[in-house]
Amino acid sequence: MNGTQTPYDGVLLVGHGTRDSVGCGEFLADAAMVAQRLDPVPVEPAFLELAEPGLSTGLSRLAGRGARRVRVAPLMLFAAGHMKEDIPATLGAAAEGLPLEIASLAGHLGCSRSLLELSAIRYWEAWGRKKACGPISLAARDGAAATNTIARPPPNTALVMIGRGSGDLAAIDEFWRFTAMRKLRTPVASVHIGFAAVAEPSLPEALAEAAATAAERIVVQPHLIFRGRVIEEIEREVGRYALSEPGRWVVAPRLGVHPLLVDAIRERVTR
Repeated sequence: MNGTQTPYDGVLLVGHGTRDSVGCGEFLADAAMVAQRLDPVPVEPAFLELAEPGLSTGLSRLAGRGARRVRVAPLMLFAAGHMKEDIPATLGAAAEGLPLEIASLAGHLGCSRSLLELSAIRYWEAWGRKKACGPISLAARDGAAATNTIARPPPNTALVMIGRGSGDLAAIDEFWRFTAMRKLRTPVASVHIGFAAVAEPSLPEALAEAAATAAERIVVQPHLIFRGRVIEEIEREVGRYALSEPGRWVVAPRLGVHPLLVDAIRERVTR
């Protein structure tokens, strides 16, 4: 890290985990970019559940690379159960028997300026897609698409921001705050919020609310980093509307793999 002294000598980047191979690959690709950015501090990826490598494997690899004080960086958008409970509860057992200690836990990504910018980019990219609804393409995953070549949306566009959902009220409040800040970067006629699970309004409720407006186009934007079950659910629900209104609905790409996401992670790790 350009010779800068830090209170840690290794970073464990923790993702939620998914059975979706594409989602796992996206996480590992972002982790590789983070490792490049933080070099020479060693960085190892790990999944909290559902995929490998797990936390114990990631920490073991860091120990093998000489790390003795590890900063854990959860790749989480908001501070809900995984961030506040599951990761801290799992770290002790994962580090048991290894010649290292957990020095600190980095914060969640939240309303990072870099994340807000990336979310706005994904919105504009939605207007450059050839199909109004369907599988989300990763063609622009490296951020190379120029916004000045993308068709501008009509002024009466509705934006539907979809989060994963949580029973943690602070996390839900932060998602509403993120959406309000995002709207300033991409002005639209109306904004609707929905959650895939637990919280309200639900995904179907948010889509129905947007459908009832006079909006000429409706952009449904998953506020999710990687592909997985929730992305599939969003595509499926929007697809039902697109069958009868194929030119009205568009699903924006997920946050995915992008240098701005790496910036947001680095900001949290080095803070």
